[in-house]
Amino acid sequence: MRHAMEESAAKDEAVGYTTTGPHTDDVDLRLGGRSLRRYGSLGQQQLSAMFLKLAQAELVRTIVGAAPVLLVDEMFA
Repeated sequence: MRHAMEESAAKDEAVGYTTTGPHTDDVDLRLGGRSLRRYGSLGQQQLSAMFLKLAQAELVRTIVGAAPVLLVDEMFA
């Protein structure tokens, strides 16, 4: 990862944002073995995203020992 980010540093500076890194990866969530992106309803996709964020917050709480503040704007937009 470090090598890839170092390689893209000049391009990133030129375009004004980071083009390489974990934020560019897509997550393929599955329900019953089927891709939610492809077969899930909009509600299933939105709830899955919300549950991932809540799980992430719980992980942070466990590691840090304090609950993080979640700022949510247009959760289901």
